[in-house]
Amino acid sequence: MLIPLVLALIGLLSDQPLVFARSVTAEGPTQAFAEAQLRRLLPDSVDEIEIRCKNIDVGVSTRWRCSARWSS
Repeated sequence: MLIPLVLALIGLLSDQPLVFARSVTAEGPTQAFAEAQLRRLLPDSVDEIEIRCKNIDVGVSTRWRCSARWSS
């Protein structure tokens, strides 16, 4: 029970998000916006990134969802 509390505290005090997964996803009204949001979520130490984007029809509008995967 102490470990989750310590990890939460580190996450609150850190200026970088805690990233345990090697993938992130972001959405936006355009592909460029979604990719920019995605790049903000990537850790600084990532060199090789695989980014995939797709259209999502939501009612009468279209949104973009981009996902990135990387290896350490």
